[in-house]
Amino acid sequence: MSHTLKIARQKRIFVLIVCDRVWQKSVLCETMATVKRLVLVAMLWMALLQVTDAQFPRACTDAASFRRRECCPVPTGFTEPCGGTGRGQCANFTDPTPTNQTGWPSASAYNLDDRRRWPRVFFTRFCSCEGNFAGADCGMCKRGFRGSNCTETKILIRKNVLNLTAEEKAKFIAYINNTKYAQIQYVAASESYANASIVPQFRNVSAYDFFVYLQYYAGVHSFPSGLDFSQGSAGFATWNRAFLVAFELAVQVVNGDYDFALPYYDWTESSSCNSSNVCSNDLVGANNASGTLDDMSVFSRWNTVCAPSNTTGAKPCDVNVDTGPIIRKADGSLPTKQEVNFAQRFTTFDKAGYNKTSDCSFRNLLEGFVNTGTGIHDPGRRYLNEQVHQSLGGTGGTMSQLWQASNDPIFYLHRCFMDRIFEKWMRRHNVSVDAALPESGAAPGHNRHENIVPLFPPISHAAVYKRSTALGYDYADITSNGMSGSNIGPDDCPVLPTTTPMMTTTPTTPLPVTAAGPEPAHITAGLIAGFCVAAALGIAALGMLAYCIKSYTGKPAP
Repeated sequence: MSHTLKIARQKRIFVLIVCDRVWQKSVLCETMATVKRLVLVAMLWMALLQVTDAQFPRACTDAASFRRRECCPVPTGFTEPCGGTGRGQCANFTDPTPTNQTGWPSASAYNLDDRRRWPRVFFTRFCSCEGNFAGADCGMCKRGFRGSNCTETKILIRKNVLNLTAEEKAKFIAYINNTKYAQIQYVAASESYANASIVPQFRNVSAYDFFVYLQYYAGVHSFPSGLDFSQGSAGFATWNRAFLVAFELAVQVVNGDYDFALPYYDWTESSSCNSSNVCSNDLVGANNASGTLDDMSVFSRWNTVCAPSNTTGAKPCDVNVDTGPIIRKADGSLPTKQEVNFAQRFTTFDKAGYNKTSDCSFRNLLEGFVNTGTGIHDPGRRYLNEQVHQSLGGTGGTMSQLWQASNDPIFYLHRCFMDRIFEKWMRRHNVSVDAALPESGAAPGHNRHENIVPLFPPISHAAVYKRSTALGYDYADITSNGMSGSNIGPDDCPVLPTTTPMMTTTPTTPLPVTAAGPEPAHITAGLIAGFCVAAALGIAALGMLAYCIKSYTGKPAP
């Protein structure tokens, strides 16, 4: 079946699914007529797909480019690589990896990981764009700019998905569904290049599955080193931000609509995701009791990719192998607004050693490894981001399998809300990038100037640690100062870890541990001192008890 016919078939299915539902009103079917026209416009744009920010442009994956390890394409309408003077130049790679790292994996493991010193294993020369130009060939504008010379500005507004109009909801479904079937001009690596292979091994992939591949590629399952370049350390929030910006651009390109902005899912507004809110057929699909999506949802026809069983652990996942339908049980409780406000109170973005055990750290609270009632690392359960993933996926669900969670379109709604929380924190505290992101000491790929794996053209964590308006988007309902809760000093934990932390929400099943090894026990000087005092008091009490017993037994009976 041709690409155009496949898109047309999906369009017809989508229209029939929505308009044939028993409870459907005529006004929504009228809305679908608009969506129908939008899909037809999108089909015209499919043939023009050229760019998105990720790995790697098809033009750079031939044997000659790989041999030179150079990715400097000539943009359409130009004669020089990267467009030439005034637009971009082909430049040498400058390695931003810190040299004084401790606690990293052995050289034998790290040096066999394609993601190290990203993207040096693949390319050591690529386009350095000038001014407001961007893209692998400098043929696009930076986010927030547009026009032939990239001088016009426009800020997109990300809205609460429940506040979208019926037409906006229908557009969202149609646009996301189109990305599942539109092939792009970027390809996915199918082999490991740790041994400096120059034989190109890449696979074609749809726009949507490409980003599933990227999320999987950044995680712990792609290579035997067990390194996670997307979470578990200082770069979690900036990785998430850059990933969303890249996906949003891909949706725009696929559908020919550069005014489209991803919506977000505020899960604090309800204790669960159900048919009365986001988990409904007019959004991401209703949940069946079996864990699959309702047949009336277009997303029930999707197949997932990149399950861990589909790879040996020594190579990237095969994007051409389907791994079953989306599973979403969504039967767990969701975090509360109070928990979000608690996390946003902390002025410290992250603390050494920048991992899952960092107490009183906004990044670690956001990611979900710190108790949202004490500020202390809690290995017994998950909070905020991690809790949402577990709650929406359930045992064995797509969202709860973090390495392939982006197979479920609800992933992007959730992660946009995470980015909104991050944005409010940035506006609230105005912490500089140098004070927030460590120059060294974090996990590989998470330090301030290291490039975000696996986005291409490369972009550093520091480059996206800025207000969203500097990246071309804003949120509909947050103030310029991001006020939320009261301030707590950078070294102040609100509750000392001397008692069992209070559970602020219903406990959920902990997520599977994905780190390369067990987490270190959380023992502090305060705990040691407390233990010693308690032991001393206990010994004294035992001594007094023994004396009393002896005195009592030595007296004559009355």
